[in-house]
Amino acid sequence: DLAAGSDASRFLLRSPISGTVIERAAVRGELTDPAHPLFRIGDLSRLWLTAHAYEREAIRVKTGSSARVTFPALPGRNFSGKVTLVGREVDSGSRTIPVRIEIANEDLLLRPGMSATAWLPLGESSTTIVAVGAASLQRMEEGWVVFLPRGRGTFEMRSVGRGRELDGEVEILQLARTPHCEA
Repeated sequence: DLAAGSDASRFLLRSPISGTVIERAAVRGELTDPAHPLFRIGDLSRLWLTAHAYEREAIRVKTGSSARVTFPALPGRNFSGKVTLVGREVDSGSRTIPVRIEIANEDLLLRPGMSATAWLPLGESSTTIVAVGAASLQRMEEGWVVFLPRGRGTFEMRSVGRGRELDGEVEILQLARTPHCEA
């Protein structure tokens, strides 16, 4: 935008969107290419945090649920967020699924790229969690099992789906019946 009679070495560049300049690639005296952006502009009032949740936990995260987030750069501060997207593909290297959390950045303290830790509810809040001591689980060829006492010297072996570890206990995701075992 050059006004008549203005200094030709200065010009005003207008953005089609409002926001904050996050990155500036423009350098004085350097030629530009229309294919390369000169500035990156973003709305910092709300940020997206991408958490990488293990697949066995991510499949129980619900869109719309609340999350608690902390940032090492801001010790002692907790932020609230809302899950806006649970990914549809598992990363083959990390066995994780991306979970997007939207966080209000009212004080503009948060910056894109900051590291964070997020706590997410898994499943419904009214769901009862069944857990056993970690030492109660045994690994067999078919998978994980527990042995339930059923009388003097008799145990029932049950195949289980192993969930997350909770302070020395392991969450049981599924329980199947298998034959009795004699001790």
